[in-house]
Amino acid sequence: METLTLGHVTLPSGRLVLLDAGSLALWSHARDPGADRPPAVDVAIEGPDARKLGNLLGRGGHPAWILDVPTELLPSMLEDAKALARTHGLDAHLTLLAARVPHLQRALNVLTSDGGGQVDFHGLAAVVLDGLPTSERMVVHGEQREERWKWVALDVKPGVAARTEGLGLVAVDAARLMFADLTALGSWNHDAPVDGLADVVFWGRDDAGVAREVGAPSIPEGYGWTNLPLAEAQARHQKIAALRSDERLFAVDFRPHSDHFQLMKQVRDSATGSGTVTVAGAQMCGFMTTWGDGWFPVERDVDADGRTLRVRVLLGLDDRA
Repeated sequence: METLTLGHVTLPSGRLVLLDAGSLALWSHARDPGADRPPAVDVAIEGPDARKLGNLLGRGGHPAWILDVPTELLPSMLEDAKALARTHGLDAHLTLLAARVPHLQRALNVLTSDGGGQVDFHGLAAVVLDGLPTSERMVVHGEQREERWKWVALDVKPGVAARTEGLGLVAVDAARLMFADLTALGSWNHDAPVDGLADVVFWGRDDAGVAREVGAPSIPEGYGWTNLPLAEAQARHQKIAALRSDERLFAVDFRPHSDHFQLMKQVRDSATGSGTVTVAGAQMCGFMTTWGDGWFPVERDVDADGRTLRVRVLLGLDDRA
């Protein structure tokens, strides 16, 4: 097994978030998370036995809230909660929140109540942690086994670990993860090109024939065009995508020059499948899981005084391998 450096992270706010960088278009930060999404509601679990009821319901990553509940499922969930409270003699109830909870506020709620843990958003989950150094440049490194990550960790500070604590699960739907500053994430530009340009790339079994048909030049990843004005790139992407069929198999990618594009450009060119971008003065390190999508455990090592030494995501567990 080999340990390699993937990149670096700075946390001006002292608040870390680990999440799927490819799904950041879903991250609302301080905005209403319900915009352009299917109708849903957020529910708080209240009362002296709130956490016990939340654990029995098992509907999310944190026992005090049930978030992103489809509106059609709310009545049955309320009935389930009442029945469980009666059966177990719990003093707890569900309260429908008047407004949806933005994702930043969800993270702050977890940090306030527990100091760190799992944050649910749109069927995915991030992990957050507070109290980290605000002026240090921290290294992200990982251990590989047969060219796949066994684990990837953020080294916070040197020291001897007294214990390891679980922080929850991080959900991946786009085969990549990123260590980032929670506050700076509000400035992340996922889709809009910062320079007004975009790339269109396609590759696969029938890419050469399609390239001849549309006059696309060869590029290292297959065929396509780079540094196109946004409107032209969108039009070419739509034209290429319309040519796919059961008889003509290939993949096509539309890549506006956003923060996500800058990260993925480094990832594609890196031997470690990783990259570091700076957003709002914070360095963020992203990397491919090498295992595709899934739910991955996150833990931290702490010293005898309870200080965080490193935060680690476990990717290549024995059962997964």
